[in-house]
Amino acid sequence: MAQKFPYAKASTILAEAEIFGDRKTCERWGITSQTLRNYRARANEDSNLLQSFELKKRILLVGWQQNCASSLNKSLKVLDDLMEDAKERALDGLDESIAYAGMIRAVAGGIKIVGELKLAGEALDESGSSSEVSEIEARSR
Repeated sequence: MAQKFPYAKASTILAEAEIFGDRKTCERWGITSQTLRNYRARANEDSNLLQSFELKKRILLVGWQQNCASSLNKSLKVLDDLMEDAKERALDGLDESIAYAGMIRAVAGGIKIVGELKLAGEALDESGSSSEVSEIEARSR
């Protein structure tokens, strides 16, 4: 008896590989790069697999964008706390400004990166990807 093709698994693997890279995805799923290449080849010929892959990729991207917003909020809170602590210590005459300056720069750099990624995600949304996800999700119910 022929084994049924694992559409759900294959489409998830293809979506993750697109976002996280081949090597990490193969390691995570315990598959070879040849298996991944086989899934890609099948997706080029199988519209069901291709549609499932596209849906899962969009869902992963939307989830990533939501996590991005949460990370930005948390990072801004940390930055605010660091700046407040640095100000209080300076007023108390404690000279830890170099350490605080380094921490503030590090957190601000992280905020900048996450913010830029969020803007890129929003630019993708403006191209219609989020409405497409909603439509596909509605059709699949």
